Amino acid sequence: MACPEPSRGGDGRQGPAGDSCEGGWPPVEKPMQGTRLMTDGPVFISASRRTDIPAWYTPWFMNRLREGFCRVRNPFRPSQVREVALSRVAGVFFWTRWPGPILPHLDELEERGMRSIFHVTVTGLPPGLEPHPVAEERRLSAVVELSRRLGRGRVWWRYDPIVLGGGLGRRHHVETFDRLAGALEPAVGRVTLSLLDWYRKTERRMGQTPMAREAGFLRLSGDEAEVVDLVGELGNRARRSGIVPVSCCETSWGETGVEPGACIDGVAFARQLGVHGPPGRDPGQRPHCRCSPSIDIGAVDSCIAGCAYCYSTRSHEAACRAFSLHSPDAPDLL
Repeated sequence: MACPEPSRGGDGRQGPAGDSCEGGWPPVEKPMQGTRLMTDGPVFISASRRTDIPAWYTPWFMNRLREGFCRVRNPFRPSQVREVALSRVAGVFFWTRWPGPILPHLDELEERGMRSIFHVTVTGLPPGLEPHPVAEERRLSAVVELSRRLGRGRVWWRYDPIVLGGGLGRRHHVETFDRLAGALEPAVGRVTLSLLDWYRKTERRMGQTPMAREAGFLRLSGDEAEVVDLVGELGNRARRSGIVPVSCCETSWGETGVEPGACIDGVAFARQLGVHGPPGRDPGQRPHCRCSPSIDIGAVDSCIAGCAYCYSTRSHEAACRAFSLHSPDAPDLL
């Protein structure tokens, strides 16, 4: 799953490296040459639902933070660009599977007032679905170090997506969850549980993946008895490890004791860091999403992790092409 190296620039500090879940593009005061300038009050940054910025694009993010702004293309209309003033940010929610490259920059993030919470996805799914180039043990060690630096309340584990069928049943998930919870118990304050959603790109990617074609993974709504039973058991095991379980956009799990969560959680952010972001719910998200409003600064077709179920990447080849053209000095990611 190797990709070509991206073009280099800036200070040279380089680490190893959709269809939905997208924020809206609200009206702004000053459109200029196709660019929309963010001029509202403090906002949350999502970095990113579309790609893994900490893993593959940390130098770009740090350069943009030092410059004070970045540019973001509308994934549905690339000619539409907005400029985001990073000096007017309430905080950032990072989404990653490999936080290692951003660890050396945590002090600078704090010194520049960029307060953060990290979503870290660790699922233990087989390489046929998650051919990540960084070994799981190394990723788990990075999560523990991240928590040591920031605190357990600012590092949230995602056991997401839950994929069922093709040999991945209750026993697999309970045993895998127990193993991961044992490693992450001292490092994470909560865990997000969510069933695999079959977006268009997910359908396409899974259809191109030998393991997915042969295994026949199940398309489930979440209210099936076996799903509810599994989620209830995972929730119980999380609580026994001192980890708060929450769900993401699931409506049928009330009886499991797994409460609905918000991934961009403004209430939790204020509780952890004393900083308040924009009020209300993000109108650009799915109907049952509880997230606070945010601006996603990532780009589709740019994550090179290679997950077969990705909703934001057409193909691994497309992501590799984008990665090879990326410059950490550019104002936009791609």
